[in-house]
Amino acid sequence: MKVVLSWSFLLLTLFTEGQQQFIADPLFEDLGISYYRRVLGIEFEPEMNTYMVAGTFAGGSPYIPCLNRVDEYGQDSWTWMADEFENCDGVNFNFFKTPVGYRFNGNMVQVLDDGSLNQPNIPDFSGTEQIVPNSPRGWADSNGVIYAGSNWRLLEEEGQPETGLLVFTPQGERFEPFPLIRLGHPEFDTPIIDIYEYDEDRLMLGGGFDSINGHLSIRLARMFKDGTVDSSFSSELEPHFWAFTLHVDPQGRVLVYHEEGGSEETPNDDLEIWRLLPRWKH
Repeated sequence: MKVVLSWSFLLLTLFTEGQQQFIADPLFEDLGISYYRRVLGIEFEPEMNTYMVAGTFAGGSPYIPCLNRVDEYGQDSWTWMADEFENCDGVNFNFFKTPVGYRFNGNMVQVLDDGSLNQPNIPDFSGTEQIVPNSPRGWADSNGVIYAGSNWRLLEEEGQPETGLLVFTPQGERFEPFPLIRLGHPEFDTPIIDIYEYDEDRLMLGGGFDSINGHLSIRLARMFKDGTVDSSFSSELEPHFWAFTLHVDPQGRVLVYHEEGGSEETPNDDLEIWRLLPRWKH
């Protein structure tokens, strides 16, 4: 086992939470040594005691530009036969776990746990268009069903209805019975740009909307996985640009990040992470 020690490890960074103290692990290599471009997502894989790291990299051996698996010491772990990815377009917008691997990139291609690409089950976006083009954001449930957030127009249906969320089977076929999720904003068409699991029954949706299916909930909404809006939750955030859910703690408190840009009235404001407290409405 090779251990690389640097001043970044010798100068251990400490922070305190109550009486618990955290220090940098000197046995874990600094990923910045080999991955010095952008690391955009990390998932722990408990069954193998490894980490899958997503981003755009300039290192690693062998070189794979989008996904790298590292072991518990931060060293390359090539226990899989990774295919050579041509580029990493969109990996910063999509990287989410599925029951048999990961999906990433704008087309949500699936890479299996052994590193092979599963091309046939890419979501079929035919018959739809994005009102404002952006990389659709995804999330998959424990069965591999894909929720894809954006601002969609359904071209093959009468009246060309709009929705913020499409659902696909694990095989990539659109689940058409899923209800429309209409987003409201008085000035522009806005996408759903974040999907985060709140609990086993519900999802948090983030974006730039003011309402969802007519229910007032600014920049953040809660929805049951069957597409029913959870009207017991109403976000009263200020109308900043976009909202992302970062974490839901055991008390149900939601940590939210507002993307820089300030509110519509004060676009140069510096923004911070908010913590939203659950509140019951009668």
